[in-house]
Amino acid sequence: MGLIVDLHGGVATLTLDRPETLNALDWELLRALDATLASCATHPRVRCVVLTGAGERAFCAGVDLQTGAELTAASAREWIRLGHRVCNRLATLPQPVLAAIRGHVLGGGLELALACDLRLLGDDAQVGLPLAARGWPPGWGGLRRLQSLVGPARARRLALLAEPIRAPEALTWGLAQWVVPAPFLGQEATGLGQRLAAGEPEAVLRMKGELAAPGLVSDAAAVAADEAALAALAEDAAFKALIASLR
Repeated sequence: MGLIVDLHGGVATLTLDRPETLNALDWELLRALDATLASCATHPRVRCVVLTGAGERAFCAGVDLQTGAELTAASAREWIRLGHRVCNRLATLPQPVLAAIRGHVLGGGLELALACDLRLLGDDAQVGLPLAARGWPPGWGGLRRLQSLVGPARARRLALLAEPIRAPEALTWGLAQWVVPAPFLGQEATGLGQRLAAGEPEAVLRMKGELAAPGLVSDAAAVAADEAALAALAEDAAFKALIASLR
């Protein structure tokens, strides 16, 4: 199903496992992530969630282009609802959530990472929204989360120029909390996950509530607006041609 789940010592590690596509998101993977996060939220042994990607080339390169090319107005609305649900689950899980990122984290992959509590980057990471300037803006609340985390000026630069930034700059911006040598990312993620899992659950939940910031959770109005935007694009011939040209 493209998602590997491992629970050890209170840490649930969820690995996006489609390395041949740079762990791009299709329906199967996104639905599996949705169901797994719902299970983690109430699982008595899960004290921390680590989200990562298989292989060395990418955390997640965003939407699978085949999936994007096949969207209709109706399925585009469903895609938006599902993606928002996944991101909102990440943002509101009672357990702390750490994104451990190597290589490319782009588009919808960046939206997933932005919904996590903490981000650990390998020094080979490249962070960006490459399709935003070509007609496919982030549709799962990514721009709102990005602006909440790094401020309006930096959010505009990343979104409007569609140029990726590298790990050291992401750290300077506050987009990441740590940058480590890429070969040691797994080791560092394991250590951080264990430290996060050691927190007292009620205290962690209370602190997450107090630290919640505007823009980190998408409301019904935001979801509806994003649905309408992508549904319109899915019926646009120029947009279809763009996606076909990238495949």
